[in-house]
Amino acid sequence: MIPFFLGKFDPIHNGHITTAEKIRVETGMLPIFGIVPTVGDKFTYQQRREMIQAVYNDAKVLPVPLITEKDNKETTRKKIPSGAILYTGSISNVRMYKLAGYEAKYIERSGDISSSVVRRLIRNNDEGWEKLVPAEVVEVIEEVISNPKSKN
Repeated sequence: MIPFFLGKFDPIHNGHITTAEKIRVETGMLPIFGIVPTVGDKFTYQQRREMIQAVYNDAKVLPVPLITEKDNKETTRKKIPSGAILYTGSISNVRMYKLAGYEAKYIERSGDISSSVVRRLIRNNDEGWEKLVPAEVVEVIEEVISNPKSKN
């Protein structure tokens, strides 16, 4: 079975890293990071991929289309590789993935950190955000902020 950590990672933060490490301990391997796009994402898929690979240069990162309750077993299986153990912070997604025949596990947040808090701090020019993400991610985000037109 292949561990698959699903999330927006908009941006990836220290809580995500803690969770990825817990998955690694549980499964013996670094999970594949499945980036789920949603409306209003601050960072592009490429930028988020770059952030994840700045921390884990050997990480596999894949785009995963948003799966909704309208998706049936067949369409879900086309969107996510078979043989995956899916880790998600959404209880409703765990139910959907299980209905599609996947092994799915709910993962609780690590601490009070969230990507929305990080984004708000960045938007407010509060340097406190830098403590909430790995140093490698700070570099990527600072590059994005200094070159807003380069939307990888």
